Amino acid sequence: MSGLGEKLGLPSGKYEPFSTVIQAENTGVIVANQTASQQCVRDIGALTCGSPEMMGAYDPSLTNPYLNIGAAIPSSLGSCPDIF
Repeated sequence: MSGLGEKLGLPSGKYEPFSTVIQAENTGVIVANQTASQQCVRDIGALTCGSPEMMGAYDPSLTNPYLNIGAAIPSSLGSCPDIF
């Protein structure tokens, strides 16, 4: 899974793998926007199994069927892409 940091508003490729996002936040290198973070959680919670975002996030034909999980992260302004 790559590109998840970018989906959260971080520079492309800077925080790969995703564990570096967690480490950077834990050490204070990056600080989350709590309002956007809470909206992101609400937006993800509103997705259903039939949502187009979720349909594109899982592909059982791939070796790693969750490779496209980033497709499930909402892209609306004020939400996930504005967390960092």
